[in-house]
Amino acid sequence: FVVDVSNKSNPQTLGSQSTPNAFTHNAWVSDNGDFVFTTDEQSDAYIAAYDIRNMNNIQEVDRIQSNPGSNTIPHNTHVDGNFLITSYYRDGTTVHDITYPNNMIEVAYYDSYPGSGSGFDGNWGTYPFLPSGNIISSDINSGANQSAKLLIYERQFQQACYLEGNVTSANTGNNLGGATIEILNSNISTLSNIVGDYTTGIAASGSYDVVCSAPGYISDTAILPLISGNLITHNFSLICNGVDLLGNISSSNGSVISNGFIRISNPLFTDELQVNGSFNFDCIPSGVYDITFGSWGFQTICTTQTINASTTINLSLDPGYYDDFTFDFGWSVSGGITPSDPGRWERGNPEGTSDQGLN
Repeated sequence: FVVDVSNKSNPQTLGSQSTPNAFTHNAWVSDNGDFVFTTDEQSDAYIAAYDIRNMNNIQEVDRIQSNPGSNTIPHNTHVDGNFLITSYYRDGTTVHDITYPNNMIEVAYYDSYPGSGSGFDGNWGTYPFLPSGNIISSDINSGANQSAKLLIYERQFQQACYLEGNVTSANTGNNLGGATIEILNSNISTLSNIVGDYTTGIAASGSYDVVCSAPGYISDTAILPLISGNLITHNFSLICNGVDLLGNISSSNGSVISNGFIRISNPLFTDELQVNGSFNFDCIPSGVYDITFGSWGFQTICTTQTINASTTINLSLDPGYYDDFTFDFGWSVSGGITPSDPGRWERGNPEGTSDQGLN
């Protein structure tokens, strides 16, 4: 929450935004006041960055983990110029470059606790604002005797090397979302967003092989000189190595169905489109697909199709009302237990239960 307390007797809420794990422990505003950074004090939680230039429309712009999948818990984070200094319980002190808040990059860390995983051991707090420039951290328990310690760190880190760009199909010129961009010989990879844009980077300067890949396309590798403090822009254009799936959707009486959804999936590839009478999946990998189509007011249909060349299929739906939650048909919530409780409802897969061996 962002609250205006200019009038102490009448505080005003200016805006609010949930954090990734909905357990906000601390927040620190950037020096220019345009962004805020938060930690959630939970296992495998994130450091998150938010654009607060419009308090009525706070937007998350990035989130990052110190050690993904390890269940470590972030505690407190501080903005120190272009850097974000964070205490992680079992992961020590981490430093992220936040020059571009939508592309936070880890540039340094010191893990002072010998264990790993979830738990409230190790680094409790980190303070980066000493006149000397040194960073101090307090450990609850660390080392062989598991005693409390105060650690002092010199600043041996530099700004990150930044890389961003766009991914398109060389065949159609369309933007490609979901493409993987990987910096080889590192553990750094990211995905392009829905309009094909990507951001990434690395701590150490050097010449790197950067690979862009996407299902149904030939991978492309670029050798890029990444330099500390510099932003490099590189766009990828991938050549299709797959097939097209086209089709038409109509009612069993022959009328065109508008505002429908179609999903194709197999163990290696899934995609979904909103359609108005026709659809076109560009450059998908050959294979056997489960194809599901639905629209409110019609009965959802499922079929299996082998796609090994550019194919056109026509689907016909019978009128009726059916919703198995494959698609989001835009249900709205109303009513509730009390006027202040408008109702609780969410889309999701049900949790299976059993009673004496019966499902």
